[in-house]
Amino acid sequence: MKGGVISKSGMSAVRIFVCGVSLMLAAVFCFAAFAQSQVVESDVVVYGATPGGIAAAVAAARNGLTVSVVEHHKHIGGMMSSGLGASDRCDQGVVGGFSKSVFNRIGKHYGMHLTWHFEPHVAEQVFEQIAKDHAVSIFREESLTSVRKQGGRILSFDTDAGRTFAGRIFVDASYEGDLYAAAGVSYTVGRESHAQYGERFAGVQPYVSSRQFPIDVPAKRRDGEFFHRVNPEPPAKIGSGDKKIMAYNYRLCLTKEKDNFVPIEKPEGYRAQDYELFLAFLQRRPHTLLRELFHFFPLKNRKFDLNNRIAFSTDNVGANWEYPEASYSERRNIEQDHKRYTQGLLYFLSNDDRVPPLLRSNMAKHGLCKDEFTDNENWPYELYVREARRMVGEYVLIEQDLLKDVYKPDSVARASCPLESHHVDIHMDENGSAKFEGWVAKRVKIYEIPYRSMLPKRAEASNLLVPVALSASHVAYSSLRMEPTYMMLGESAGLAAALSLSNKVGLHELDYQDLLKSMRASGLIVRSRAP
Repeated sequence: MKGGVISKSGMSAVRIFVCGVSLMLAAVFCFAAFAQSQVVESDVVVYGATPGGIAAAVAAARNGLTVSVVEHHKHIGGMMSSGLGASDRCDQGVVGGFSKSVFNRIGKHYGMHLTWHFEPHVAEQVFEQIAKDHAVSIFREESLTSVRKQGGRILSFDTDAGRTFAGRIFVDASYEGDLYAAAGVSYTVGRESHAQYGERFAGVQPYVSSRQFPIDVPAKRRDGEFFHRVNPEPPAKIGSGDKKIMAYNYRLCLTKEKDNFVPIEKPEGYRAQDYELFLAFLQRRPHTLLRELFHFFPLKNRKFDLNNRIAFSTDNVGANWEYPEASYSERRNIEQDHKRYTQGLLYFLSNDDRVPPLLRSNMAKHGLCKDEFTDNENWPYELYVREARRMVGEYVLIEQDLLKDVYKPDSVARASCPLESHHVDIHMDENGSAKFEGWVAKRVKIYEIPYRSMLPKRAEASNLLVPVALSASHVAYSSLRMEPTYMMLGESAGLAAALSLSNKVGLHELDYQDLLKSMRASGLIVRSRAP
């Protein structure tokens, strides 16, 4: 250093020193952060305490593995604990294993051998007891923040609670596919085009007359403005693909019994104009009955599972398109929007003087159940996410697999529910009437779901199984998206994880005959004929 100026060689030395100190400090900070993070190590880590996730966890635990389940919500059991009390089982002869045992246990609560209709809190109690019986560790109210991988292998993931979950095999049992998305696994959102897989029911659909208003209702108000939720853009070409998804709703648990009755109050942010399209229909057809607007599925103890029915009902059409890839905070906003819409709709029908009197008085007789969702203002814990991300894995299940090529050499579950996509959008037709688009309904054969549909592409994730947001087209997923099926797939995933670890082979190399033997021993009904 001469005259207060650092020479070039001196400057280099300073830079080296500063860089060295920076690296040391960075290492110290990283070590401190890691030290503060609580590491939970398990043989199997399940993300999502949905029915499918609990099935996977229990199947792995029964085979001697340590299991951790990480759940974003406070409550476990997914939609079965959140209002979907009338279970979609379709051909119940294909429901076996853990899935069938859950409905047996719920039935036992009511003094029955089995029941498919139940109160949400009973389903939650059953799942809690099952998890406890099998020493499954459940970590609640923790959301995934990042994933660590080495090559194609997942090592661990972090949560916003400051924990790191490390495991040998991972199961993404979330409805949204959040773990595999963070792990870089291929997926899709929305509707494939007809051209992509040659599916008849793919992409934008023609209007289904039986799923519209029974009379013509204008899409615009008298001032020329579109009614709320009507898309001012015309529909795209029939069969074209898009990023839109079928509507979500809340499956409410209602009652008419006064001793268990909670009135449906006006929600914060209520806007009567949001229901003016519905009002335009009712004014043109004032004799409309309540049972024409909603499905009231009877549950035990004089309760009802309320579900969408005709065009304008509990489905908040078009309000969920951003949900699959939204952040957790953005999803909460979408959930609140759906709650405000649904609560506001029932309040509107019960209180607005413009609603026909008989309909208004009949709606007012229904309230929320005082003994359900007691820590959530008697409102369901979860929004009904019928479809979000769908993995693009080793095998994409498509429409033809449900209607024609139904047998699979590596079947891990059988399913039978019809193709059923709810509405996706609302448009104005050439006559100026509001039309709901996206509905698909088609009976299927009993079909088999291949093991490959739970496997990501080998290079993307070699130690991950996906029994819920699995590899299927929008059309195929509209059939298999049922909780009994998720549970059967989850159990198969747990058994595959156990075999993979005990036999020391990768999930992609697993001998199907070994898995088949294990599935049959567990009571799963996975094949209709000998392989």
